[in-house]
Amino acid sequence: MKKNILKSKGITELSKMKATDLEQALHNNFSEEELASHFSIRGYKLTLKGSRYWNNTRELSTVIQRKIFNQVIFWLIFSKITLSLTFEIPFLLRYNGRNEFLRGSE
Repeated sequence: MKKNILKSKGITELSKMKATDLEQALHNNFSEEELASHFSIRGYKLTLKGSRYWNNTRELSTVIQRKIFNQVIFWLIFSKITLSLTFEIPFLLRYNGRNEFLRGSE
């Protein structure tokens, strides 16, 4: 396919070229737009380094989500306990709000 594209441009001595030379010739003689008209689908391959990065990112994302979830649960529980302590303990101790605790039926 690369040879046919280069032949259409009038480039000779293609049989002597290796794959890397063909790619370099394509790069030198065609613009990105011209090459786009010859190739309908472009594929990308994830390298080994990219694959490791992708997996680490997913694992890290899972760990972060778990940590956030645990913190949210902790703060929800803590805030409910704090609110209940703030409002219920003074009521249970019969605190009247003036640094005095009511005794008995006062």
